Formats: sequence, structure tokens, C-alpha cells
Amino acid sequence: MEHLIHLVMGLLLLLSVLRHSFSHFVTNLVIATLSALSLIAMQPVLLNLPKSQVNALLQGYEAMTNMALLVSVELILFMAWCFSAFKKIRYAKFLKTFPGFMIFPVMWYLQAQSFYYFAGVKFELLTYGMALMAFVVMALAPRMVKWMIPEHELRRELIFITALLTLFLAAIAPAQDSPLFRHPQTTDWHSLLAFLIMALVLGSIGFLLKKRNIKWKQ
Repeated sequence: MEHLIHLVMGLLLLLSVLRHSFSHFVTNLVIATLSALSLIAMQPVLLNLPKSQVNALLQGYEAMTNMALLVSVELILFMAWCFSAFKKIRYAKFLKTFPGFMIFPVMWYLQAQSFYYFAGVKFELLTYGMALMAFVVMALAPRMVKWMIPEHELRRELIFITALLTLFLAAIAPAQDSPLFRHPQTTDWHSLLAFLIMALVLGSIGFLLKKRNIKWKQ
């Protein structure tokens, strides 16, 4: 189950970068600054948490259910924002300005884990190093994505597909700790990778067909 949760965290990071590729550079700098400052502010809090308590967040059914609910709400908002480009819906302005917040717990978890994996390194050095890394990623990665994929429609489709996949994984993650899944489960990574590749390929084909205005005859 831990590998599945780490995969969800990676997809949330990817979603955040894709979503902020639609934002202005000043907005990216604000988000990057908040990300770096949040890591610095969370250092004393995380230092007082034992490793068992941090790991319990990934193993408790109730905690995982609450986190999955928050992640699902954010993903649904991202998917609704994708639809707002093709159909006028209510609260479109809110969806356009909603930046997403679940990336912050992901960074805090990585920060806490770094304290245990690099036990010989000073906590302040780790914190400021991660803060600098978070600032660079959140400030420059969205601009790189926008440069590599300039088409707005394609990036929206990537956000929708990634959000849909993340929503599916976040929904089944808490069930891995339910009484039905007490025995260790092995993740079929090949099937998961094949599904992701197929989703990306189909999304790209749909974008190309739309861009070339190909009309299918019935």
C-alpha cells in the first residue's frame, strides 16, 4: 500500500506542475515562495513527530480515508476546470483561480522522511535544501511544461487524464488497509503502466483529431 500512496503523491506533484503551467509567472513565483516558506515553518512541527506517528498516517484506515476524501475533492475541482474550457459552468472563475493545496502535505511528508533517511545531516540544512528545491521546481517546472507543450488543449487533456487516474488510485488506497486486504498485496506495476500509457496515447490522438478537424462519418 505504501508504494501506491507514493505513486499518488507523485501524480499530485505532476498535476500541480501541469495546472500551474496555465498561471502567470508571477503566480508561479508566489506559489513557489509559499511552498518554500511552508517547509521552513513546518520544521519544528515535524521534528516533534516520531517516525511511527508519521508512518501511521499511511497505515491507518481512518486517516487514509480522510486524506483520500480531500484529494478526491481537489481532483474533481481540477476535472471540472478542464470541462469549463468547453462548456460554460457555474463557479468557472473560482475553478480558474483554484491552485490546489494537496501538494503541501506531499512536500511535508517528503520533508519528514528526509529527516529519517539523512539522520547525519543537520535538520536546518535539509529544510533549506528542500525549500530551495521546492522553490525551483514550482517556479520553473510549469514554465518548462508550457514551453514543451504549448497547446492549451493538450495540457488540459493531460490534466484530466492524470486527475482521473489519481482519483481512481486515491479511491482504492484506503481499501488496502481494510479488513478485506489485511494480507500483503502485490501491485501489478506493468498493468498500471500500460493503463497510463494507453490513456496518454488516446488523449494525444483525441487532441490531434480535434486539431486537424477530422470528422468521423457514421
